[in-house]
Amino acid sequence: MGDGGQGYFNNLILGTYKILEAAQPRVIFFENVPGFYDSTSYLDLKELLTPDFPYLIGPIDIDSFDFGSIVHRSRSYAVYLREKEDFELFRVPKAPKFRRFKLREFLDPKGTEHTWKSVKAWFESFSYKAEKNNLWADRSTEKIFVNPDTCTELQCIPRRYRSHSASNSYVLNDDGTQWRFLSVNELRRIFHILEWFEFPSHIIGNTK
Repeated sequence: MGDGGQGYFNNLILGTYKILEAAQPRVIFFENVPGFYDSTSYLDLKELLTPDFPYLIGPIDIDSFDFGSIVHRSRSYAVYLREKEDFELFRVPKAPKFRRFKLREFLDPKGTEHTWKSVKAWFESFSYKAEKNNLWADRSTEKIFVNPDTCTELQCIPRRYRSHSASNSYVLNDDGTQWRFLSVNELRRIFHILEWFEFPSHIIGNTK
């Protein structure tokens, strides 16, 4: 990227292209949200890369749920290749056979303390927002509060998971009157993060 005087930081697409040009890779693999591939930034980068990478695969949409995860995470992938041989050898990955896990299998042991909140209060807040904002009015609440013993599918867990949102999934208590967030350790199990991995203290602090 140079010393900053070349202007690459003012144009990240140009900067990205310069890095790729210098590295001279045989294959370039992109991963991003589906909407990225319709953006001007991506289309500009595609135009720059095409002369040297004439073989393009994708974008290919893949959802982690289709590959065994309990939580949805939709991403799109694109592969740029220099050589026709590599292009002809490429195969789109197919989902393996697997057993669907229930949410209960990822939860903390019984006796673990959690902060529970009122389902009624949540829906009162949701109804108020729906009256004020048409975007909220159209949102489904089917997968927001889930029963750990029957749930095999969660909505996407975004960075803003600790917010109150119809896009999130929360754990429902036995009588269906209270809910709670998934804990850090529960999210660790859902995402298959290895036990030896330690989260930085500032991340743990932001999840409480």
